[in-house]
Amino acid sequence: MNVSFHLLELRFRVLKPVNDLPHFHGAQWSALLRHLLRPHLPGGSSLADGGILLQSVETGFTAYQVGDPIHLGLAVPAPLFPAVRAMLARFTTSPATSGHFQPGVTIALEHAVCRICGGDCFETPCLLDHDHLAEEIDLLRQRDQFSLELISPLRIPRPGGAKDGGHAFLDQAYLFGSDRSAPLERLAAKIRLHEEETGIETLTIVGGAVTWLDLPYGGKDGKTLGGVVGTLRIAGRPSTSLARRLVLGQYLGTGKNGAFGFGGYTIPELAETAKVLPLTRGRTLLNRAATVESLRGALSRLPNSSPGPDGLTTGDLTRAG
Repeated sequence: MNVSFHLLELRFRVLKPVNDLPHFHGAQWSALLRHLLRPHLPGGSSLADGGILLQSVETGFTAYQVGDPIHLGLAVPAPLFPAVRAMLARFTTSPATSGHFQPGVTIALEHAVCRICGGDCFETPCLLDHDHLAEEIDLLRQRDQFSLELISPLRIPRPGGAKDGGHAFLDQAYLFGSDRSAPLERLAAKIRLHEEETGIETLTIVGGAVTWLDLPYGGKDGKTLGGVVGTLRIAGRPSTSLARRLVLGQYLGTGKNGAFGFGGYTIPELAETAKVLPLTRGRTLLNRAATVESLRGALSRLPNSSPGPDGLTTGDLTRAG
């Protein structure tokens, strides 16, 4: 298997407050990276043309304060890696841009980590190969059931003849419809590989829950991109070739709009055997919510001092510090 991708986790630090971010940041990151890499992209048009895929793991954060960390995942094809590495080396001194994320103005790049070896991508860049995935592939082949957690919007057109009443993409109605194998075949066929390989054998969707997200992009003109997020429970043992494809999809994604970070998923049952380092948030949503400043602010906005189930009033909490 010749994958020829570098997997990176970029770690930034906030220099000035970043406010009014949308729920999902993929479009903002895509615009910035497209601007910085334009001279090196085929046709100079989009990240998708060069096969660069991003994973915006900070979904849900709508603002950052000075000093906050921000993490971003990138999958970079080997031919474009020298250009990406050069761009990252001069990131903080790059020409000014507009938007939320501005090099040297609102954010600075602190580390570019290779997810394969854990080292600095400037010193030890590694290519993803079969050895890095072998244990996950073997474990997946042995399981009778597993899950696909759709962690960013999955945007895959329905196959010909399956569009119904304005439903043009894989959604809840199609994924949990009468044919529980066809959606999986569609998902596997759209995994971002340079191989032409399909065939789901006997895998079927036996449960789960998903919801459709419409995400704004492109400013104030009302444009949105939509896809499903959630969990699919899968029954059946995949063949070696299909297991390899599904495992690799965790790192390259599937479906449309990969340059925006769409189509990311994980197989949680494989987490303990994975050799590729998982992407992380700079800070979790819980850590952000549980700061002293956030808790004090929430306390000050409570409408009255009525006690909760614990019997404590707002006055009790204020006196307790």
